[in-house]
Amino acid sequence: MKWWLLCIASSAAGFALLACPGEECAYYNDCPAGSFCNPDRVCEEYDPCPEGVGDINGQVTSPGGAAQIIGAEVTIEGYGTTTTDANGQFTFTDVPSGQHNIDIVKNDFRGFHSVQICGDTDNNIALDIAPPPHSFAVVPGDFDSIEIVLQNMGLVANEHFDYLQATDLKNVTNLSGYNVLFLNCTGSPLGADTEVQSTLRAFVNAGGRVYASDWAYEYVEETWPDAVHFNGDLAGSPNPKIGQIGEATATVHDPDLSQYLGKTSVALNYDLPAWVVMEGAADTTNVLIEADATFTELGLQPAWPLLVQFDQGDGSVIYTTFHNEAQTTGDMDAILTYLVFTL
Repeated sequence: MKWWLLCIASSAAGFALLACPGEECAYYNDCPAGSFCNPDRVCEEYDPCPEGVGDINGQVTSPGGAAQIIGAEVTIEGYGTTTTDANGQFTFTDVPSGQHNIDIVKNDFRGFHSVQICGDTDNNIALDIAPPPHSFAVVPGDFDSIEIVLQNMGLVANEHFDYLQATDLKNVTNLSGYNVLFLNCTGSPLGADTEVQSTLRAFVNAGGRVYASDWAYEYVEETWPDAVHFNGDLAGSPNPKIGQIGEATATVHDPDLSQYLGKTSVALNYDLPAWVVMEGAADTTNVLIEADATFTELGLQPAWPLLVQFDQGDGSVIYTTFHNEAQTTGDMDAILTYLVFTL
């Protein structure tokens, strides 16, 4: 009876109708005082507990614990904020007894959790976060499938990400509601289409983020011609598809990526020929990974970019020469996962 009265009173007072204990909830403030929204998304009544302080230790991952998330902001409302480490872990100490709501944010990945501290106790929790529904868009490719990386991270097609066709890029309204656009490596990109260029510029300038791989370079080259120097650009005779099959050792220049990987040198495997080669980048473009040596049709080339990022307007663009293939290395899988979190 106590809970029945509390739920009805919340509605009669002009507030949104709250879920009662045992009912489904979507967020912690869907439940009345004295209860919380548990991991099964059901309101659950807190047990009385003694006064005191306790610790909260946790790990933040993508859905289902598929991948740990580095650099996520974890906030206990009214207490403080911390950041997850290279293993996705965090700690709060001396948290007062009582119900506490935890918010977790890493770019588009977000989540919440409610926890009860009862006196001098340690509380170990696992939290997973995901992007909002239908916030990622994927344009399928011929030689790449970033969607496999997304699925390995626990994201679900037609729930977390949707598929678009390249022709959809001719109209910017088709990108309405999306925060990130993935352009897979393809033999038939539409980067030379001026309508597509206009759409991509508008999308990124408004805060959207674009990921493009290998033969999708045309979208980057035509839309932002000064950001990346693909092979032949500087000489006025573009000829970028000259990469050869082989393994490459590369240096990681980005400190956050290096921390995530736990090293500054990575092994990359190019199992298809004619991959796109960059010979340089603008001063405002960040070279995240650079080859110690690149096997090309021009011979062995030292210190050429393999992964770059640049900002435009309120958004950003990532271009990578490598992508999700049958023979990716462990380093490549980790890098591609990291890129999804940072977009």
